[in-house]
Amino acid sequence: MGAGKSSVGKLLSVLLNVDFIDSDSFIEKNEGMSIDSIIKKHSWDYFREREATWLTNLDPNNRIVCATGGGLPCFHGNMEKMLQLGTVIYLECSNEVLFERITNQNANRPLLSALSGDELMEFIASTMAERASYYSRANVIINGNENEEAIKQLMLLLA
Repeated sequence: MGAGKSSVGKLLSVLLNVDFIDSDSFIEKNEGMSIDSIIKKHSWDYFREREATWLTNLDPNNRIVCATGGGLPCFHGNMEKMLQLGTVIYLECSNEVLFERITNQNANRPLLSALSGDELMEFIASTMAERASYYSRANVIINGNENEEAIKQLMLLLA
């Protein structure tokens, strides 16, 4: 959360002249409720299964840019599927930048609304440590601390 996947992904899709899909938005639309509501009503496992189903149903012949939820690569063999489907880009951000972005958007992050200060920073640090082995398998790792810089790095790769 807060790495800029949706913002950078949308811009990248425009630059490449392809469609953009956000996994969380797709799942919310399909389920008719927010991610927070899905998890409260069903469970995290149910949500993770929806993510895996979404990924499995992507057409490998369709050129698109996808932004996935941060946990998606870590479950159900999803990172392997992502690597088979195309180029996986990881927007790597420092824990401090993630903390600042999440804190500034707390109303939009209901799953983290109960955490603040040190608790939130501890959550970010532990989550990033747990996910590092998945994220490090990305084809391309971009510094995501500044979205403008991330776009510049992506443009250099596309040139």
